[in-house]
Amino acid sequence: MNARLSRFIIPSIILVLVLGLSLPAKAETAQPPGPAVTGPPNGPLTQAYVILSMSNRDYQGHRVKAMKHLEAAAKELGFSLQGEGKGQGRKQQIISDQQLQVAQRDLQQALPGLPPKAQVQVQKAVDEISAALKVK
Repeated sequence: MNARLSRFIIPSIILVLVLGLSLPAKAETAQPPGPAVTGPPNGPLTQAYVILSMSNRDYQGHRVKAMKHLEAAAKELGFSLQGEGKGQGRKQQIISDQQLQVAQRDLQQALPGLPPKAQVQVQKAVDEISAALKVK
């Protein structure tokens, strides 16, 4: 029973996270905690950055390196991504890994439409995520 339940719960959590990140945010008077975006954001880069910042696993520094590459790509595109990259709450390794896989997939899909300098930084972020996913 528990195996069936976990097969349903984990994909459901990931789906809620992905859908929640893709919904437009409502204007609020107070800025919520988390990564800051200034300027016109690029959807996939911003979403990947948020996913990476929410992960509570260190992945031997690869997650933070990927975030730094996304910050550099955002700068090339004329907006800013900033965050501490500390993560929120305790998540199981599998959930954290699945979040990184979603971020990696989104970045790979965004690559062809980016200017060359931004592509280089995003590809480096994808490579860092690949290295992070090998850490257990």
